[in-house]
Amino acid sequence: MNRETSLALLQQHRLLAILRGDFQDNAVPIARELFEAGIRVLEFSTVSAAWAENIRALTQAFGDRLAVGAGTVLHVDHVRQAADAGASFVVSPNTNPAVITATHNFDMASFPGALTPTEILLALESGADAVKLFPAAVFGPSYVRALRGPFPSLRLIPTGGVHAGNLREYFQNGAWAVAIGSELVRGDESSSSTWPELRSRAAKLVELAGGRA
Repeated sequence: MNRETSLALLQQHRLLAILRGDFQDNAVPIARELFEAGIRVLEFSTVSAAWAENIRALTQAFGDRLAVGAGTVLHVDHVRQAADAGASFVVSPNTNPAVITATHNFDMASFPGALTPTEILLALESGADAVKLFPAAVFGPSYVRALRGPFPSLRLIPTGGVHAGNLREYFQNGAWAVAIGSELVRGDESSSSTWPELRSRAAKLVELAGGRA
């Protein structure tokens, strides 16, 4: 999958699921539960065990049905590893112009992190496809609306503190998409006994986001 296709999927479904942790051999089965619930965009964090191998396994298992990206990307070396593994987008907690440039050179979408207007402008001027508003919980949904004043066409992806109780409010205030990690995929998902509950949580979030499988 390339940059354009991953952007189209996120624009349509508006929900990015984050996997962060040690999933052992369960990344693909967990992703399958999310996919069956309607998730179509999935980020696998570089702070996770065997992250590149898991991204490769996910892209091989789902092909173009699921956009798989690398998260917590801080260095250009991470970008290269993500591209080699088959990722179609890169997410960072910060804005690093070199990371953005490298991401685009590999035909992947770039979602750098920013919080202040100055940081957001740097991300946009560096070529960001969308900006990860992080940590979004610091200012909440109303901050998204405030930012849309000076940046009316800004694609914002609030991340950090987004959950079922405030997801719609973020969209009502102008979020382009949202990213959800521990509120969706918890640290105890290594047991298949938890997967029905995981699928249920994912389906609820998909419904709230208005995504269509």
